Amino acid sequence: MCSGITHEVKNIKEVNAPKEFKDIRKRGALEEVVEKLVVQVNNLSAEVAASTRKTGEPAGAQVRTGNESQKLVVATRTAVAELRTEIPDPNTGTSALKVDMAIMRNEISGLKESIFGLGREISGLKSEVFGLKSEVFGLKNEVAGLQKAVFELKNEVAGLRSEVFGLKRAVFDLKSAIGRLEEKINKVESAIMKISTPIEKDACETLETLLEKAGIKIKLDKFEGTYVDESGQRVSIKIDIYGANDEYCVVGESAVELGEDRVVRLLNHRSILEKYMPDALRKNIILALYGIRANDFVKKKAEDENIWLITARGEIRCLAKVLEQLKTGGGSWCVGTAQFEHRCWENGKPAGGGGG
Repeated sequence: MCSGITHEVKNIKEVNAPKEFKDIRKRGALEEVVEKLVVQVNNLSAEVAASTRKTGEPAGAQVRTGNESQKLVVATRTAVAELRTEIPDPNTGTSALKVDMAIMRNEISGLKESIFGLGREISGLKSEVFGLKSEVFGLKNEVAGLQKAVFELKNEVAGLRSEVFGLKRAVFDLKSAIGRLEEKINKVESAIMKISTPIEKDACETLETLLEKAGIKIKLDKFEGTYVDESGQRVSIKIDIYGANDEYCVVGESAVELGEDRVVRLLNHRSILEKYMPDALRKNIILALYGIRANDFVKKKAEDENIWLITARGEIRCLAKVLEQLKTGGGSWCVGTAQFEHRCWENGKPAGGGGG
Protein backbone atom coordinates (compact mmCIF):
# COMPACT_ATOMS: atom_id res chain seq x y z
CA MET A 1 0.00 0.00 0.00
CA CYS A 2 2.89 2.34 0.74
CA SER A 3 4.36 1.72 -2.68
CA GLY A 4 0.94 2.52 -4.21
CA ILE A 5 0.81 5.84 -2.36
CA THR A 6 4.34 6.67 -3.46
CA HIS A 7 3.47 5.80 -7.06
CA GLU A 8 0.34 7.99 -6.92
CA VAL A 9 2.35 10.90 -5.53
CA LYS A 10 4.87 10.42 -8.35
CA ASN A 11 2.07 10.42 -10.92
CA ILE A 12 0.64 13.61 -9.42
CA LYS A 13 4.03 15.28 -9.64
CA GLU A 14 4.39 14.23 -13.27
CA VAL A 15 0.85 15.20 -14.26
CA ASN A 16 0.84 18.46 -12.36
CA ALA A 17 4.13 19.83 -13.60
CA PRO A 18 4.37 23.65 -13.84
CA LYS A 19 4.04 23.50 -17.65
CA GLU A 20 0.75 21.67 -17.43
CA PHE A 21 -0.57 23.91 -14.67
CA LYS A 22 0.00 26.95 -16.85
CA ASP A 23 -2.72 25.56 -19.06
CA ILE A 24 -5.01 24.03 -16.42
CA ARG A 25 -4.58 26.44 -13.48
CA LYS A 26 -6.73 24.40 -11.04
CA ARG A 27 -4.87 24.72 -7.72
CA GLY A 28 -7.92 23.94 -5.59
CA ALA A 29 -8.45 20.61 -7.34
CA LEU A 30 -4.78 19.64 -6.80
CA GLU A 31 -4.88 20.59 -3.14
CA GLU A 32 -7.96 18.43 -2.76
CA VAL A 33 -6.02 15.53 -4.22
CA VAL A 34 -3.14 16.18 -1.83
CA GLU A 35 -5.53 16.23 1.14
CA LYS A 36 -6.96 12.90 0.06
CA LEU A 37 -3.41 11.53 -0.02
CA VAL A 38 -2.80 12.75 3.53
CA VAL A 39 -6.00 11.06 4.68
CA GLN A 40 -4.92 7.83 3.01
CA VAL A 41 -1.51 8.03 4.68
CA ASN A 42 -3.12 8.52 8.11
CA ASN A 43 -5.49 5.64 7.47
CA LEU A 44 -2.52 3.54 6.45
CA SER A 45 -0.70 4.31 9.70
CA ALA A 46 -3.75 3.29 11.71
CA GLU A 47 -4.09 0.05 9.81
CA VAL A 48 -0.41 -0.76 10.35
CA ALA A 49 -0.78 -0.18 14.05
CA ALA A 50 -3.89 -2.32 14.27
CA SER A 51 -2.26 -5.07 12.28
CA THR A 52 0.72 -5.11 14.66
CA ARG A 53 -1.46 -5.56 17.64
CA LYS A 54 -3.30 -8.45 16.12
CA THR A 55 -0.21 -10.40 15.12
CA GLY A 56 1.41 -10.04 18.50
CA GLU A 57 4.68 -8.76 17.28
CA PRO A 58 7.17 -7.56 19.89
CA ALA A 59 7.22 -3.98 21.00
CA GLY A 60 10.44 -3.29 19.21
CA ALA A 61 8.95 -4.46 15.97
CA GLN A 62 5.87 -2.34 16.53
CA VAL A 63 8.03 0.68 17.23
CA ARG A 64 9.95 -0.03 14.11
CA THR A 65 6.83 -0.37 12.08
CA GLY A 66 5.41 2.81 13.59
CA ASN A 67 8.61 4.63 12.82
CA GLU A 68 8.49 3.42 9.29
CA SER A 69 4.92 4.58 9.00
CA GLN A 70 5.85 7.91 10.44
CA LYS A 71 8.71 8.18 7.99
CA LEU A 72 6.32 7.32 5.18
CA VAL A 73 3.88 9.98 6.36
CA VAL A 74 6.67 12.52 6.64
CA ALA A 75 7.91 11.60 3.19
CA THR A 76 4.38 11.85 1.83
CA ARG A 77 3.85 15.22 3.46
CA THR A 78 7.23 16.39 2.14
CA ALA A 79 6.21 15.28 -1.31
CA VAL A 80 2.90 17.08 -0.89
CA ALA A 81 4.74 20.23 0.18
CA GLU A 82 6.97 19.92 -2.84
CA LEU A 83 3.88 19.52 -4.96
CA ARG A 84 2.40 22.64 -3.42
CA THR A 85 5.58 24.59 -4.13
CA GLU A 86 5.61 23.29 -7.67
CA ILE A 87 1.97 24.28 -8.24
CA PRO A 88 2.02 27.77 -9.84
CA ASP A 89 0.59 30.75 -8.00
CA PRO A 90 -3.00 31.25 -9.10
CA ASN A 91 -2.56 35.01 -8.95
CA THR A 92 0.36 34.83 -11.37
CA GLY A 93 -1.63 32.56 -13.69
CA THR A 94 -4.60 34.91 -13.47
CA SER A 95 -2.44 37.91 -14.36
CA ALA A 96 -1.03 36.07 -17.34
CA LEU A 97 -4.57 35.04 -18.26
CA LYS A 98 -5.69 38.68 -17.95
CA VAL A 99 -2.82 39.77 -20.19
CA ASP A 100 -3.75 37.08 -22.66
CA MET A 101 -7.38 38.12 -22.43
CA ALA A 102 -6.43 41.80 -23.00
CA ILE A 103 -4.40 40.75 -26.01
CA MET A 104 -7.31 38.67 -27.24
CA ARG A 105 -9.69 41.60 -26.61
CA ASN A 106 -7.41 43.85 -28.66
CA GLU A 107 -7.25 41.24 -31.37
CA ILE A 108 -11.02 40.80 -31.20
CA SER A 109 -11.45 44.60 -31.35
CA GLY A 110 -9.19 44.68 -34.41
CA LEU A 111 -11.15 41.83 -35.89
CA LYS A 112 -14.38 43.69 -35.18
CA GLU A 113 -13.02 46.79 -36.89
CA SER A 114 -11.88 44.64 -39.81
CA ILE A 115 -15.30 43.01 -39.90
CA PHE A 116 -16.94 46.46 -39.73
CA GLY A 117 -14.70 47.66 -42.57
CA LEU A 118 -15.56 44.54 -44.52
CA GLY A 119 -19.21 45.27 -43.81
CA ARG A 120 -18.81 48.76 -45.21
CA GLU A 121 -17.00 47.37 -48.24
CA ILE A 122 -19.73 44.76 -48.67
CA SER A 123 -22.36 47.52 -48.39
CA GLY A 124 -20.49 49.54 -51.03
CA LEU A 125 -20.21 46.47 -53.22
CA LYS A 126 -23.92 45.84 -52.75
CA SER A 127 -24.62 49.41 -53.83
CA GLU A 128 -22.35 48.96 -56.84
CA VAL A 129 -24.04 45.65 -57.64
CA PHE A 130 -27.41 47.37 -57.36
CA GLY A 131 -26.17 50.14 -59.66
CA LEU A 132 -24.82 47.56 -62.08
CA LYS A 133 -28.13 45.74 -62.00
CA SER A 134 -29.89 49.01 -62.77
CA GLU A 135 -27.48 49.66 -65.64
CA VAL A 136 -27.95 46.10 -66.90
CA PHE A 137 -31.70 46.61 -66.71
CA GLY A 138 -31.36 49.88 -68.61
CA LEU A 139 -29.10 48.19 -71.17
CA LYS A 140 -31.63 45.42 -71.57
CA ASN A 141 -34.31 48.01 -72.23
CA GLU A 142 -32.05 49.77 -74.72
CA VAL A 143 -31.27 46.46 -76.41
CA ALA A 144 -34.98 45.72 -76.56
CA GLY A 145 -35.57 49.16 -78.06
CA LEU A 146 -32.75 48.62 -80.55
CA GLN A 147 -34.13 45.23 -81.47
CA LYS A 148 -37.51 46.82 -82.03
CA ALA A 149 -35.91 49.57 -84.12
CA VAL A 150 -33.96 46.95 -86.11
CA PHE A 151 -37.17 45.04 -86.68
CA GLU A 152 -38.90 48.21 -87.87
CA LEU A 153 -35.91 49.06 -90.06
CA LYS A 154 -36.03 45.59 -91.55
CA ASN A 155 -39.69 46.12 -92.35
CA GLU A 156 -38.88 49.53 -93.85
CA VAL A 157 -36.03 48.02 -95.86
CA ALA A 158 -38.36 45.34 -97.09
CA GLY A 159 -40.85 48.06 -98.06
CA LEU A 160 -38.10 50.08 -99.72
CA ARG A 161 -36.98 47.03 -101.63
CA SER A 162 -40.50 46.57 -102.87
CA GLU A 163 -40.63 50.26 -103.83
CA VAL A 164 -37.22 50.02 -105.52
CA PHE A 165 -38.41 46.99 -107.40
CA GLY A 166 -41.50 48.93 -108.44
CA LEU A 167 -39.35 51.92 -109.40
CA LYS A 168 -37.03 49.72 -111.42
CA ARG A 169 -40.02 48.32 -113.20
CA ALA A 170 -41.37 51.85 -113.74
CA VAL A 171 -37.96 52.98 -115.02
CA PHE A 172 -37.88 50.02 -117.35
CA ASP A 173 -41.35 50.95 -118.58
CA LEU A 174 -40.25 54.59 -118.93
CA LYS A 175 -37.18 53.54 -120.87
CA SER A 176 -39.37 51.49 -123.13
CA ALA A 177 -41.73 54.46 -123.51
CA ILE A 178 -38.79 56.80 -124.12
CA GLY A 179 -37.47 54.41 -126.71
CA ARG A 180 -40.83 54.45 -128.43
CA LEU A 181 -40.95 58.26 -128.15
CA GLU A 182 -37.46 58.53 -129.61
CA GLU A 183 -38.58 56.43 -132.52
CA LYS A 184 -41.58 58.69 -132.98
CA ILE A 185 -39.41 61.82 -132.61
CA ASN A 186 -37.03 60.48 -135.21
CA LYS A 187 -39.96 59.90 -137.49
CA VAL A 188 -41.30 63.38 -136.77
CA GLU A 189 -37.88 64.92 -137.38
CA SER A 190 -37.62 63.05 -140.62
CA ALA A 191 -41.07 64.28 -141.56
CA ILE A 192 -40.14 67.84 -140.55
CA MET A 193 -36.97 67.64 -142.61
CA LYS A 194 -39.04 66.49 -145.52
CA ILE A 195 -41.51 69.30 -144.94
CA SER A 196 -38.93 72.00 -144.12
CA THR A 197 -37.11 71.65 -147.42
CA PRO A 198 -40.24 72.30 -149.43
CA ILE A 199 -41.10 75.14 -147.01
CA GLU A 200 -37.79 76.89 -147.68
CA LYS A 201 -38.28 76.46 -151.39
CA ASP A 202 -41.94 77.44 -151.17
CA ALA A 203 -40.98 80.46 -149.02
CA CYS A 204 -38.51 81.72 -151.62
CA GLU A 205 -41.02 81.28 -154.43
CA THR A 206 -43.90 82.88 -152.50
CA LEU A 207 -41.83 85.87 -151.37
CA GLU A 208 -40.42 86.40 -154.88
CA THR A 209 -43.98 86.53 -156.25
CA LEU A 210 -45.18 89.00 -153.63
CA LEU A 211 -42.12 91.21 -154.09
CA GLU A 212 -42.59 91.22 -157.83
CA LYS A 213 -46.21 92.31 -157.37
CA ALA A 214 -44.90 95.20 -155.27
CA GLY A 215 -42.51 96.14 -158.09
CA ILE A 216 -39.38 94.67 -156.49
CA LYS A 217 -37.62 92.01 -158.50
CA ILE A 218 -35.22 89.92 -156.41
CA LYS A 219 -34.10 86.30 -156.83
CA LEU A 220 -34.37 84.54 -153.43
CA ASP A 221 -32.49 81.42 -152.33
CA LYS A 222 -30.60 79.98 -149.37
CA PHE A 223 -27.51 81.86 -148.19
CA GLU A 224 -24.42 80.04 -146.95
CA GLY A 225 -21.12 81.67 -146.07
CA THR A 226 -18.35 82.07 -143.53
CA TYR A 227 -16.80 84.93 -141.57
CA VAL A 228 -13.98 85.50 -139.10
CA ASP A 229 -15.05 86.58 -135.60
CA GLU A 230 -13.14 88.63 -133.00
CA SER A 231 -11.20 85.57 -131.79
CA GLY A 232 -9.90 84.94 -135.29
CA GLN A 233 -11.95 81.78 -135.81
CA ARG A 234 -13.85 81.11 -139.00
CA VAL A 235 -17.59 80.69 -138.42
CA SER A 236 -20.18 79.45 -140.89
CA ILE A 237 -23.63 81.00 -141.36
CA LYS A 238 -26.73 79.67 -143.08
CA ILE A 239 -29.83 81.75 -143.87
CA ASP A 240 -33.04 80.13 -145.16
CA ILE A 241 -34.13 83.09 -147.32
CA TYR A 242 -31.78 85.64 -148.90
CA GLY A 243 -31.69 87.83 -151.97
CA ALA A 244 -30.59 91.32 -152.97
CA ASN A 245 -30.70 93.88 -155.78
CA ASP A 246 -29.23 97.35 -155.95
CA GLU A 247 -31.78 98.88 -153.52
CA TYR A 248 -33.20 96.05 -151.38
CA CYS A 249 -31.99 92.89 -149.68
CA VAL A 250 -34.20 90.24 -148.10
CA VAL A 251 -33.11 88.24 -145.02
CA GLY A 252 -35.61 85.66 -143.79
CA GLU A 253 -36.24 82.42 -141.88
CA SER A 254 -38.78 79.67 -142.51
CA ALA A 255 -40.23 76.91 -140.30
CA VAL A 256 -43.41 74.92 -139.85
CA GLU A 257 -43.92 76.42 -136.39
CA LEU A 258 -42.69 79.97 -136.07
CA GLY A 259 -41.63 80.69 -132.48
CA GLU A 260 -39.31 82.84 -130.45
CA ASP A 261 -36.26 80.87 -131.60
CA ARG A 262 -36.86 81.83 -135.21
CA VAL A 263 -37.22 85.53 -134.33
CA VAL A 264 -33.94 85.46 -132.38
CA ARG A 265 -32.22 83.57 -135.18
CA LEU A 266 -33.40 86.15 -137.78
CA LEU A 267 -32.25 89.15 -135.74
CA ASN A 268 -28.88 87.50 -134.99
CA HIS A 269 -28.33 86.83 -138.71
CA ARG A 270 -29.02 90.47 -139.49
CA SER A 271 -26.50 91.59 -136.83
CA ILE A 272 -23.84 89.17 -138.10
CA LEU A 273 -24.28 90.40 -141.69
CA GLU A 274 -24.03 94.03 -140.55
CA LYS A 275 -20.90 93.43 -138.51
CA TYR A 276 -18.94 90.86 -140.44
CA MET A 277 -20.45 90.73 -143.97
CA PRO A 278 -21.71 94.24 -144.81
CA ASP A 279 -21.32 93.64 -148.59
CA ALA A 280 -24.27 91.26 -148.40
CA LEU A 281 -26.61 94.06 -147.26
CA ARG A 282 -28.25 97.00 -149.02
CA LYS A 283 -29.74 100.33 -148.00
CA ASN A 284 -33.15 98.79 -147.33
CA ILE A 285 -33.24 95.50 -145.39
CA ILE A 286 -36.48 93.51 -145.56
CA LEU A 287 -36.72 91.00 -142.68
CA ALA A 288 -39.10 88.10 -143.38
CA LEU A 289 -40.56 85.09 -141.52
CA TYR A 290 -42.41 82.33 -143.37
CA GLY A 291 -44.19 79.32 -141.81
CA ILE A 292 -47.37 77.36 -141.38
CA ARG A 293 -48.24 78.79 -137.94
CA ALA A 294 -46.97 81.65 -135.74
CA ASN A 295 -47.62 82.27 -132.04
CA ASP A 296 -48.52 85.58 -130.40
CA PHE A 297 -44.91 86.36 -129.48
CA VAL A 298 -43.87 86.20 -133.13
CA LYS A 299 -46.77 88.42 -134.17
CA LYS A 300 -45.82 91.04 -131.56
CA LYS A 301 -42.13 90.99 -132.50
CA ALA A 302 -43.10 91.35 -136.16
CA GLU A 303 -44.79 94.64 -135.31
CA ASP A 304 -41.92 95.80 -133.09
CA GLU A 305 -39.10 94.86 -135.48
CA ASN A 306 -40.91 95.65 -138.78
CA ILE A 307 -40.79 92.01 -139.92
CA TRP A 308 -42.71 90.74 -142.94
CA LEU A 309 -44.71 87.81 -141.48
CA ILE A 310 -46.40 85.21 -143.71
CA THR A 311 -48.24 82.03 -142.60
CA ALA A 312 -50.70 79.59 -144.14
CA ARG A 313 -53.42 82.16 -143.43
CA GLY A 314 -51.62 84.76 -145.54
CA GLU A 315 -49.68 87.90 -144.69
CA ILE A 316 -50.06 88.52 -140.95
CA ARG A 317 -47.97 91.66 -141.38
CA CYS A 318 -48.01 92.63 -145.01
CA LEU A 319 -45.16 93.78 -147.24
CA ALA A 320 -46.80 97.18 -147.87
CA LYS A 321 -46.48 98.09 -144.17
CA VAL A 322 -42.87 96.98 -144.11
CA LEU A 323 -41.97 99.07 -147.18
CA GLU A 324 -43.92 102.06 -145.87
CA GLN A 325 -42.06 101.95 -142.55
CA LEU A 326 -38.73 101.66 -144.40
CA LYS A 327 -39.58 104.77 -146.46
CA THR A 328 -40.63 106.80 -143.42
CA GLY A 329 -37.37 106.03 -141.60
CA GLY A 330 -38.76 103.39 -139.22
CA GLY A 331 -37.83 99.81 -139.20
CA SER A 332 -34.59 98.26 -140.38
CA TRP A 333 -32.37 100.09 -142.83
CA CYS A 334 -28.68 100.70 -143.40
CA VAL A 335 -26.73 103.74 -144.49
CA GLY A 336 -23.55 103.79 -146.49
CA THR A 337 -22.29 101.46 -149.15
CA ALA A 338 -20.24 98.33 -149.27
CA GLN A 339 -17.05 100.41 -149.32
CA PHE A 340 -17.92 102.17 -146.03
CA GLU A 341 -18.85 101.15 -142.51
CA HIS A 342 -22.49 100.06 -142.28
CA ARG A 343 -24.71 100.89 -139.30
CA CYS A 344 -28.11 99.31 -138.73
CA TRP A 345 -30.96 101.34 -137.30
CA GLU A 346 -34.27 100.41 -135.83
CA ASN A 347 -37.00 103.06 -135.58
CA GLY A 348 -34.39 105.83 -135.83
CA LYS A 349 -32.11 104.34 -133.08
CA PRO A 350 -28.95 102.18 -133.30
CA ALA A 351 -29.79 98.48 -133.20
CA GLY A 352 -28.46 96.45 -130.27
CA GLY A 353 -26.69 94.03 -132.57
CA GLY A 354 -25.40 96.67 -135.01
CA GLY A 355 -21.71 96.76 -135.65
CA GLY A 356 -19.50 99.80 -135.98
